[in-house]
Amino acid sequence: MLSLNDPNQPSVSTLQHPTPNTRKQPMLYLSLSSAVAADSTVALSLCLLLFASRTGIKRTDSLLTLLIAFSINTGLLTR
Repeated sequence: MLSLNDPNQPSVSTLQHPTPNTRKQPMLYLSLSSAVAADSTVALSLCLLLFASRTGIKRTDSLLTLLIAFSINTGLLTR
């Protein structure tokens, strides 16, 4: 039977909400920012490589422009 005055039962005042572990937060932000930096580096290098590969042929250049736009949009989605 549950007694309201039982000293072995924790009272409402002694129950506390768990506090977030502040030691893990910097690592979380570091890992997320590293992922953003890596994605940005890959997208930028791909765009520069594709831009340098233009030949002057209209059909090839339009395909390269489409690939550049696709790589930028895909890079924006992963962030």
